[in-house]
Parts: sequence; C-alpha cells; structure tokens
Amino acid sequence: MNTFFVYLLIGVTSGAVYALAASGLVVTYATSRIFNFAHGAIGMCMAFLAYTLWVDQGLPEWLALGLCVFVVAPAIGVLLDFAVMRHLERASVAVRLVVTLTIFIFLQGLAVWIWGTELRSMPQIFGNGSFAIGDLTVTNDQAATVLIAVVVAAGMWFLFKRTTVGTIMRGVVDDRDLTQLHGVNPRYVTSLSWALGCSLAALAAILVAPGLSMSIEALSLLVVSAYAAAIIGGLTSVPLTFLGALALGIVTALLVGYLPPENELVQDVAPAMPFVLLFVALVVRREELGVFQRVEVFNEPRPPALRTTIAIGVAGVVVVALVAPQLSSFHALVAGTGLVWAGILLSLVLIAGMAGQVSLAQLAFVGVGGVMMSHIGDDMPYWLALLASAASAAVVGALIALPALRLRGLYLALSTLAFAVLMDKVVFVNSHVFPTSGGAIPVRAPQIFGLRADSFNSMLPLLAAVVALYAIGILAIRRGRFGRRLTAMRDAPAAASALGMNLVSTKLVVFTTSAAMAGLIGALFGGLNDQVIASQFGYMQSLIALLILVIYGLTSVPGAILGSVFYAIFFMMLPEWVEDPDTVNLIQPLAIGLAMFGLAQHPEGVVNQVRDAIKARRGGGAGPPRSSAQIDTATQKESHAVARG
Repeated sequence: MNTFFVYLLIGVTSGAVYALAASGLVVTYATSRIFNFAHGAIGMCMAFLAYTLWVDQGLPEWLALGLCVFVVAPAIGVLLDFAVMRHLERASVAVRLVVTLTIFIFLQGLAVWIWGTELRSMPQIFGNGSFAIGDLTVTNDQAATVLIAVVVAAGMWFLFKRTTVGTIMRGVVDDRDLTQLHGVNPRYVTSLSWALGCSLAALAAILVAPGLSMSIEALSLLVVSAYAAAIIGGLTSVPLTFLGALALGIVTALLVGYLPPENELVQDVAPAMPFVLLFVALVVRREELGVFQRVEVFNEPRPPALRTTIAIGVAGVVVVALVAPQLSSFHALVAGTGLVWAGILLSLVLIAGMAGQVSLAQLAFVGVGGVMMSHIGDDMPYWLALLASAASAAVVGALIALPALRLRGLYLALSTLAFAVLMDKVVFVNSHVFPTSGGAIPVRAPQIFGLRADSFNSMLPLLAAVVALYAIGILAIRRGRFGRRLTAMRDAPAAASALGMNLVSTKLVVFTTSAAMAGLIGALFGGLNDQVIASQFGYMQSLIALLILVIYGLTSVPGAILGSVFYAIFFMMLPEWVEDPDTVNLIQPLAIGLAMFGLAQHPEGVVNQVRDAIKARRGGGAGPPRSSAQIDTATQKESHAVARG
C-alpha cells in the first residue's frame, strides 16, 4: 500500500505541474483562439533565466524567480500579442499553428546559442526539507507545487467568475465584436491574457526544473504533456483542466509503477499515456470541438493543361538525370534529400493545402514506409515491396483518420500530433522495429526493370520521377471533380455537407492517399541512405515540414518545391558552409524568427506573395482574399457541380 501512495504522490505532483502549464494554454486560447505551441519554450527560457540570475549571478532566490514569473514572462506575452498574435485573427488554423511553432523553434535555438547544451541542476526551490504523512515522506517542493497549483486554479476561477476583468475576458470569448461595441478594446484583454499565460508557463517550468536536469528539450516539451488536460477542459474551463491534469499525472505515475517492467511495449506506453488520453479526449468531445472558423482563402491560379504539366515534369526529370552524374557524392545526397522532402511537402499540399485537414504526423507515415521497406524489401520484387510500403502507410493513415473523422481544424491537428508522438514513444523505440535505441536498420537499394540505383547520384532520377508524378497528380486532382470536393470541404464544410457532400468519405480518401504518398517516399528515402533511423521521423520533423510548406505556400505545388530547396540548403548545406556550430545555432533561429514575422504579415506564403507582386507590377493588381460570402457562393457552385457529377 505504501508503494501505491508513493506513486500517487508523484502523480499528484506531476499533475499539478501539468495543471499550471495547461491553465496558461487555456487562458491564451480562450481569448485569442490561438493554440500556443511555444508555451513550453517560453517557460523553458524563463527557467534558464531564473537559473542564471539565481545561481550564476547570485541574486536572491525570491528576486530571481519573481523577476522571471512576474516581470519578464508577462512582458514577453504582451510583446508576442502586439507583434505577432493580433495579426493572426483571420489566419488559417495551419498558419496559426505554424507561427507559434516558429516561435517554439526560435526560442529553442536562442536558448542553445545563449546557454549551450550543457546540463545544469536547478537547486530545490523550497529547500531540501521534507515531512511525513503517516509512512509517506513528502518533500517541501512536492507540497509547494501542489499548493501553488491549487491556489492558481482557485485564483483563475475567481478571476473569470467574480471580477470585472474576468467578465470582460469571457465577453471577448463569446462575442469579440459586441464587446468592442460596449467600449472595451479586445486587444487589451488579449494582451493581458498572453501576459498571464506566459507567467503560468514560466511558473510551471521553474517548479519542474529541479527534477529535469535543466534540459532545453525536456522543459520545452513539458507543455505537450499538458495538451490532454487542456482538451479535457475544453480549452475554456480552468476547473476541468485542473482535474484533467491531476488525473493525467496520477494515471501516468501509476502505470509506471505497476506495469510489468519486463514487457517492453507496456513500459513504452506509460510515458506516452498523456497522448493516449489526448487522443481519447479529442474523440470523445468531438461534438463540442467541431466549431468551424472562417479564415482567409488565397486563390491558386488555374492549373495548366495536363499535357503542359506532363511536359514540365518530364523536362525536370531529364534535367536531373543529366546533372546527377556531375555532382559529388555529398551534393547528390543533399539533392536527393531535397527531392525526398519535395515528395513529403507535396503529400502535405494534398491534405493540408487542398483539403484543409492539418496533419502533424506526416513524417510518421514516412517512417512507416521506410520501416516496412526495411523489413519486407528482401522478400519480394522491389516494385512490389515499394507498393506494399505505400499501402502499409495508407492503412495506418486510414486507421488514424477513422476515429478523427468528425474533428477538424486545431482539434484534428492535435489528434494527429498525438498519433505522431505515440509513434515516437511506442513504435519507433520498440526493439522489434529498431533493434537498438537510436540505431539504424538497413534498406535495400532500388532495383526496377533491371536497373539498380545503388548510389546517391543514381537515386536522383528515380526520386525526381516520383516527385514529378506527385506534382502532376495533385494538379490533375485540382482540375477535376475530386479537387472541387476538397475545395468545398476546406472552405465551407457546413455548406458542402448541407448540399449533400459526404465529408466523412472525402476526408478518409484524402488521408489515405496522402499517407500512401508519404509512405512511398519514405521507402525511397531509406533506399537513398541505405538505412532508416528512428530520429528521422520524430514528430518535430513533421512540425518542421508543415512550417516550411506554410512559409512557401500551403496550397502551392511550386511552394512545396521551393520549400524542399530551402530545407536542403538550410538544414544540410548551412552546417557545411559555416564551420562554427555556435554561428549555425545563431543563424537558424534568427532566420526562423524572420519567417515568423513574415507569416504574421503575409500568411499567404512566399509563392502567392511573389505572384501578387508580379501581377501588381504588370498592372493587374493583387487579388484580395475571398470573403466569407464569396466562399459560400463558390462552395455552393462547386458542391452543386459535384452533386450533378
């Protein structure tokens, strides 16, 4: 019984930290409708700043922690709202997610540049003392963490329910325009919310830091485990969020304590439990979370005729085939990786750009294809193994789509993120998939029609051909009936459903197709490197893929191609050009930060921005985003056309 109470105490303490982090998410989302992926990174920076002021600079503990929680963190929140968040009121869910993701990556890179990767140990904040409750020993830090979480939850409830400021906050949530008509500036309210949210992020990170060895990654990702608690609270209710966080912490701790240690799969499930609960919470609460938000829609030009796209695709493959033998082995690897990422980004264009279904698990499907090719590639002809790998990813995509078919927007994105993290923590770490943790498994070189691509250079024409087929196929879909269905589902799903369109089957088809595309390119990725490594398919890579695509144009085929070039240069060539890793660690986050501000001002992406500039220079003017009424009219026409067949 004493063992039970030990793990119960650990769970309650962890749940208290989750509650603080999740409450900050709830506050910012409730007033701005922006889900802040950078929440944990903000807390991480404040924890490191607190360590620097307290331990390195010798400030009194209370002053160092107070400055971080009550001064610097709120200032960051106000700055973020003023400089970035208020420009995203009408941006798409994907753009909102990606902007906060860029802040996350920027802050992580900035922290590495300032503090390095050396692990530090934060001293116990409330001393090393402890006290006994029966046979159970409770440390001062554990007791204080739980008490602070309870006080914060009570304070938040009182703020929202019993104060004028809280009433105004709830008014902004319910009807922003009506609140403004009553003389309240909603932007002041959202700034206050962001200040409060960042303070809670700092408080959670500082309280948990003594037990995490001051790891930049661990502190940054703290909030990811709190997503489930925030969803249980509906991203609006602080009391439900608090209860959900406690339940999450207790269940996770008890699983760690009581699951059989000799069972590898069972033990891997324990750290992934927050994401299991996140997925379950999203599916169970789908009837409350399916609210559609109007967004700006940026027009793509009508695709050229099929013969034109085929001619361009063939010309591209020929150029690659002619250039490939002239490249060094390293530059061929860079070009091959760029082509792989072109295929990944094109699969995202289909599901996120054309269908409006934001997927944060695309690299997980790539990993499924690569792993399947490794395990079955030697047992059948290569072309058949390639198709089987793509089919395996398609099946996985269908399985993840089925429970989430009635989710959309942010909640669909979070469900795919939960799946990606589960793949990281359960599948890709399993010894039956990758025999050694962090190790590699071999993948055979492609051999089709008697031709063997056993070098980086010889892989380039094959990869270029696949990318060309993807691009031609996407443009063909955009010209056809299925493309009109995807446009209707993206722009106005309620209107499309009312006009008789089956959104469930459409979403299932597009999820399956996109996953198959990612799986096939994953199998070829393994062939390019002669191996696959689990770290290549982490969920952070999926987030980076979405980030790059949104920067260059979420709905654009040329945007995907340019994005792949950016990835090859920025993540592969830059470390070769700049020998000093500290300089690389500085350049990368600065570039990401510039991308963040660019997205906030121009969410249409680089390709659409350049296209509009060219049209304006020619005197045609840049076409403005379509209004809601225009969207509904266009959707009705498209849906009627689809219904007529």
